Amino acid sequence: MKSIFKKISSIALASALCVTMASCKSSSSSTDKLDAIKKAGVLVVGTSADYPPFEFHKQQNGQDKIMGADVEIAEQIAKKIGVKIQWQDMDFDGLLPALQSGKIDMIIAGMIDTPEREKAVDFSHKYYLSTDQAIIRKDDLSKYSKLSDLSGKHIGVQLGTTQQDDMKKWLPSGDYVALGKDTDLILELKSKKVDAVILEEPIVKAYVSQNSDLVTANISFPKATQGPAVAVQKGNDKEFLSTINSVVDGLVSSKKVDNWVAQYTTLSEK
Repeated sequence: MKSIFKKISSIALASALCVTMASCKSSSSSTDKLDAIKKAGVLVVGTSADYPPFEFHKQQNGQDKIMGADVEIAEQIAKKIGVKIQWQDMDFDGLLPALQSGKIDMIIAGMIDTPEREKAVDFSHKYYLSTDQAIIRKDDLSKYSKLSDLSGKHIGVQLGTTQQDDMKKWLPSGDYVALGKDTDLILELKSKKVDAVILEEPIVKAYVSQNSDLVTANISFPKATQGPAVAVQKGNDKEFLSTINSVVDGLVSSKKVDNWVAQYTTLSEK
């Protein structure tokens, strides 16, 4: 009996220990990422800096610098955590793989939290609302007044974006050119290799203001108002995501994000 009792007691103790360890593991997994960032003293942020006014390159005091509304938001997040930022600039379609593999800690790149992306990563609250628009050459303004006018035309979209997916649903007859950088798409438009480029409203406004030969097409898109959010690794970044949300909510409610979008739209034009 004593032997059996000891065996039962050992099993019970082991089970209790497993439960305790599982509980501890579950609790620590939600804080490990934030703790690791604090310990490293660096927040590694992925972006695709060709998306004014959210992120873009500009010469300042003789040095190339990434700036924009997203940069301001990221700096506030880093300040809240108490660390510095290390930027990783890459093509937009490389951002999610970089996050999932742990090469970066978060993404801020005007990225929309689509249902498909939500399967792969977790998103913060939205920090800006906008709609899609089309950039066309000024000489072609009278040609396009509705979405169907783009049927059969060469349409530029950024690789891996919601514009790429949505346009194929809305206009299957379009001939789509998908590139990694918006700047390359604008060059394609100016050189008449594509007839239109589809981007978000503030980005369209920025590019049109910088290029006198381009205009915004008078086309209404079927998508409702949408907005970008910050992306983090799926599932195990709860405390990190909570910290990001607290910063985002404060910036949105204080209208700072709206002000930055306006400020950097103007700055990107110079």
